[in-house]
Formats: sequence, C-alpha cells, structure tokens
Amino acid sequence: MAYLNKGDMVMIRDGGIVAFVTDIQWRKFRRSAEEIARMKRKNPDKPVRITKNVPYAVCKVAMAETLPVGTGFLIPGYKLKFHEKKDGDTILVLDGKYAAEFSGEWVEKILAASKASVDSDQ
Repeated sequence: MAYLNKGDMVMIRDGGIVAFVTDIQWRKFRRSAEEIARMKRKNPDKPVRITKNVPYAVCKVAMAETLPVGTGFLIPGYKLKFHEKKDGDTILVLDGKYAAEFSGEWVEKILAASKASVDSDQ
C-alpha cells in the first residue's frame, strides 16, 4: 500500500487514465467473523475492535481516453502501489481498472463530502 498525499499523480494502466488525488477519505468497515475470532483467540482478555479504517483516494481525471476531464472517482488506498518519484512528484500506479469506483450511491456521497471539505479548507 502506498502512502497517500494530496496532489499525488495516479495512473491506471488498464484504462489509460491519469488523475490527481484531491482528497483522502477514511471509511470504516466491519471485520470478517473469521478475523474477529482469530483476534479473540490471540488475546482473550483484550477487547476486540469490530471495525477497521480504510483510506480511499478521491481523484479527478486529468487525462483519459474514455472519460471526460474532471470526472471524480475513488480508489481504495490499499490497491495503489508506489511507482517512483519524478521531479519531486509521487506517481502511484493501479494495475486493474476495476478497483476504481466511478459510480454508485456511496461514491456520490463520498465525493460530495470531499468537495464540501475541500471547499471549506479554502
């Protein structure tokens, strides 16, 4: 997993998409029952957290063959891999285009929350 920063360049190889990270949103997910049971066996006296936090990179398309410029989408942070630093800029690479989320109710909700937080920062 790559360390995410605002302004990092993201390349999706399969889709021919170049985008920039505009915001980072964290989402909580329930752990699997198997993972919870393993944690309880390991430390029976310690309370087990049921959720885990996952970073999502909110990106905007800068250049693409099939998408209009400025389209927003999400990429789970754990799917991105650090590729290189070029002229001080970090380039993150996503090998499969199907890990990026372009549409859906929860995607629109996160994009709206991200836009509101970015607008309030400026």
